[in-house]
Amino acid sequence: MEGKLKLLMMAALTLLVALTSHAFPATFKDPINPAKPVVWVKSNGYRNVTVGIRDDLLEGDCEMFVDGLKAVTREASRLLHQVTHGTLYFEEVTILLPSTWACTSVPPKPSVPMTWREAHIIVGPTHPVFRDAPWTQQPRGCGQEGDFIYLTETWLKSYQQHADENSAKELVAQWARFRWGVFGEEGYLGDLVHPPSYLLNASSQSRNPTLCHNGDLQGDFSGSCEKEDSANCSFSINTAASSNVTSSLMALPSLLSVLEFCDEDTHNAAVPTKHNLMCGGSSVWQVISRHPDLSGRKEWLGDVEPTFRVQRAEDNTQPSHVDMVLVLQYTSTMSQTLSRWKFLRDAVRKFLLVEAPKGTKIGLVTLTDSAATLAGLTTLTDAASRLSLANKVPENPPTISATKNLEAGIIEAVNILDGNGLVVLVVENLSNHTSEISENLVAAAGNTSVWAVLYPHLPSVSTSLYQDLVDSTNGSLLTVVNPYGPMYQSVDDLVALNNQLRTILSATLEPHSVWMKKDEALCLASCSLTLQVDDEINYRSEVILELSFLFFDAAGLKSIEMKAPDGTVLTPSAVDSKYETIRHHFYTQAQVQQTGNYTVVIERLTYVDGVMVSLLVMPRPPVLPVVWASEPLQELHQSNSSVPTLFVQLWQGECYLVKAAVTATISFSGANVTLMLRDDGTRGDVTGGDGIYSGVIIGVDGQAEVNIVAHGNGGAALLVGSYSSLTLSTSDKTLKSSSQVCCGSQIDLSQVKTEAAGSFYLSSSVEATFLDQPAGDLPPGRITDLSVQYSADSLSLHFTASGEDYYNGEAVAYEVTRQTSLTSEPVVEVFSAPPATANSQITLMLPQNECDVLYVFSVCALDAANTKRSDSSTDESSTAVSHSTPQTAASDSSTSEMSTLVSTSTPPTSSSVPDSSTAETSTQIKLPQFPLLLHLKQPLQY
Repeated sequence: MEGKLKLLMMAALTLLVALTSHAFPATFKDPINPAKPVVWVKSNGYRNVTVGIRDDLLEGDCEMFVDGLKAVTREASRLLHQVTHGTLYFEEVTILLPSTWACTSVPPKPSVPMTWREAHIIVGPTHPVFRDAPWTQQPRGCGQEGDFIYLTETWLKSYQQHADENSAKELVAQWARFRWGVFGEEGYLGDLVHPPSYLLNASSQSRNPTLCHNGDLQGDFSGSCEKEDSANCSFSINTAASSNVTSSLMALPSLLSVLEFCDEDTHNAAVPTKHNLMCGGSSVWQVISRHPDLSGRKEWLGDVEPTFRVQRAEDNTQPSHVDMVLVLQYTSTMSQTLSRWKFLRDAVRKFLLVEAPKGTKIGLVTLTDSAATLAGLTTLTDAASRLSLANKVPENPPTISATKNLEAGIIEAVNILDGNGLVVLVVENLSNHTSEISENLVAAAGNTSVWAVLYPHLPSVSTSLYQDLVDSTNGSLLTVVNPYGPMYQSVDDLVALNNQLRTILSATLEPHSVWMKKDEALCLASCSLTLQVDDEINYRSEVILELSFLFFDAAGLKSIEMKAPDGTVLTPSAVDSKYETIRHHFYTQAQVQQTGNYTVVIERLTYVDGVMVSLLVMPRPPVLPVVWASEPLQELHQSNSSVPTLFVQLWQGECYLVKAAVTATISFSGANVTLMLRDDGTRGDVTGGDGIYSGVIIGVDGQAEVNIVAHGNGGAALLVGSYSSLTLSTSDKTLKSSSQVCCGSQIDLSQVKTEAAGSFYLSSSVEATFLDQPAGDLPPGRITDLSVQYSADSLSLHFTASGEDYYNGEAVAYEVTRQTSLTSEPVVEVFSAPPATANSQITLMLPQNECDVLYVFSVCALDAANTKRSDSSTDESSTAVSHSTPQTAASDSSTSEMSTLVSTSTPPTSSSVPDSSTAETSTQIKLPQFPLLLHLKQPLQY
């Protein structure tokens, strides 16, 4: 009775949760990320799907984003219903706007306690690696949900402008990855495991593209095909001649006729795709149909139109920029000396062109006896937007003789800001300003913060009016004083004005968003100066060397030479043509080292005042880890067929790190387990070089502390990004240019902007709970990077070592299966495991005496009981499987590494493996072959 009562209570609780989550979807949370709402299906419709728009996009595009997302999701919903055979569609979608955005057609609603980071679909800038192609972060295994889908603003704008019907197909294909845990069915240029094409046999030299499809796919091969280099032999589709091809969406979403997934009738398990590797040869539709979303669900005959809610995210982050309006006094007082207005003009232009962070919104107002708006809030997005705003600053000195009206200027600026941001007054204080009282100024400011920069300031003149104003509005008072008197303008005034404008940013933003002065020196006559950047702080790669001088000293500057610490002569960057008093010089870390002594040699013909040389740097943000697992960290399960995997990403601002050294030490019950987390596509890591460091956890139970330690790996660690730092143009949607489409076996960073991460060290801990006792009999881990070398009389197979229990310990032996075609009778040999190298590499030597043969190799690890790793179609663990490739040897007999490896897989045969395990053993499984194909055309010499 008690058991029945408990069951009824659980059923009631489940119903309550389901009903509550529909009414308040943001409270129904993902257990892996409690801030992420859970997507669920009711009456065949997906509910609680959340699309988050990143806050570094332009608010002015808000309407486009909302309208575009609604349109493409409606189209994707209809397509999703079609490709799932009338079963599923998108029913309820929430679009999450940044907290500060105000779209005119979107009524304001209360914010929800989440940000874009917790959304299922993220819209953001162009990605540094995948460019504008949609992609899904997918570190887990077959049938397991991904982390998120990423769409770029450019992709969405393209859909809006061209009504691209392929966009909905691309979105559905990414949803299949994210929700159902399927993978790509295409090849990737340069990928040894998933090449764009593969060789079928040695005699005919026939070749197929690495694509899952039905129908008659027409096209042309190009690249290194004559060298039988599968990894660099690409395939371009003839779309007009391939109109009868209808699958697969996971391979050919850009083909108009493709509207299906590959199923068991059209799927080829021998094609070297990542889906075949990860899912044991099962078709995409087989994996999808086993998912709870579809299993046992009837067709839906109702409406498939989604409903949308537009809400704002919770504002809980430190901003990377601050909105402001600069109110510049523009009366004749500012032109009493020749340089006074030119200093202010140049300092403001430099502030706009160089120093204000990207994304900052700045307005400009001039102040006389009234106020005039030069520019409303303008977002600094690129060089063009910065220059456009800087050109609004008046070039010529003011001639209007008037008393400044501070109240008018404040009111004008507050109206521009609309309650969000701060007002910056840049006004002189050479005489007591008695025409206004502080109470009126404070009232004009309202709830807006006011900062005052008194330029120039005469110390004998009271500042009480401005002090009362800034104190009452949570601002600050800054002054620029010339020790020689207000009628004398020196280079010190210019430098001080620059510094005070920069102080406003330093006081309102995180340090890693603001340029800081590291060193400065003054040169009078010809001189050689030394400025230093120490290595106590990890700085960004850019450094600014800035020269400031009086405008009439410009003609006397004969030559300037700047050298980096390693002696490299720095080439000046383009100087703003409007500057008369400032020059800038930039360099990047890719050209010279960052820390040490910079030398500046200045030769002057004549001079009136000195040249001030300033060295500006920007601290990098701290490296921070993001830690999660294949299951919620507080609910980790383990069994003979599944063990948890730990994931770590390292972020520095908006850049992620690759090639770092990352370890995890798991402490429990007085014991420790240490994992070397890998990002190389082996030993449980799904994709190499994607910045997700992975490790399979074995032998832990109960409550545990997971301590993550990461460092720069002796200088090898690289920063990837930020998202706007592309060096490649957007690719077309053909297989030939798909090397950067997510995701093959390894991410290719060779044409992506990266920079050295420098020296860093971090240690961070999280709590975890393992709910089950450690399994006692685990199979070895799968091999995922099989490659080959050949010489005159032998072949050698190379791969990363497996372990006795997944990747724990050492495998006892390795079983090599050799065939002379994909369907021939296999020959099996077992090799005792040789010692692995320091980086866990294994080499197996094989004799060879035949020629003109296509060899098919597969390798699996054996433990003491001859147990092999499960690769069955129902396996949903997060570890990867080994694939390899058809390959032709070079024509000479010298030792040469085979650089083109194609993954293939064939059904298991009864004679493929001698296995001493009994049928009743829980770890005994069918082992499909994931072979390495090697074609030897020339006789091997003995």
